[in-house]
Amino acid sequence: MLSDDSTPEMPATVTIKAGNIVINHDLDNMDRGNHEYEGSLVVHKSYCDSNEMKRGDVVYFRTPPFQHPNPNMTVPKKSISRVVALAGEKIEIKEGQIYIDGKQLDAFYGKAQSKGVDREQYKLLDAKLQNPELLQQFYHMNLPEVEIPADHVFVLGDTWWRSVDSQLFGPLPIEQIEGRVEGYPAKLSD
Repeated sequence: MLSDDSTPEMPATVTIKAGNIVINHDLDNMDRGNHEYEGSLVVHKSYCDSNEMKRGDVVYFRTPPFQHPNPNMTVPKKSISRVVALAGEKIEIKEGQIYIDGKQLDAFYGKAQSKGVDREQYKLLDAKLQNPELLQQFYHMNLPEVEIPADHVFVLGDTWWRSVDSQLFGPLPIEQIEGRVEGYPAKLSD
């Protein structure tokens, strides 16, 4: 088993510093039930210049060109997602669970969720949720093993079925990453 117990589930509140930008993220691909990563977010623009990506980092990136399976889908030009696999690793999803180099990823973002509800919790809520058939398929999602090339990462939104991420466009080149999401901007006091 591969654990990540150091990545916080909620974004921090941070002071804007030199080299930071503030973006507005209005997509729900990172919503785990508490509107995480929604609204104004602080991005450390030059993070990739002097730091290596880590599993669990949330990154702001330019969406690479690809053919979306739904031709009516409007693909965002830029988005945010979480780094789940690093260069040189192999990622696979079996029955909605992420495996890295054959080891189960034990992290809050390591398995399929919809607004923070995993497959076991979903069974209890089935009648109350929209599209129960679609969500059952999602919870049993499979992705064949993909090896991450040098200078790439594999990113997923926390709610995979609402996310335009590596499950659709493959490993993300580091050059497409514009920065790491640091958290929400601190409010200035009067």
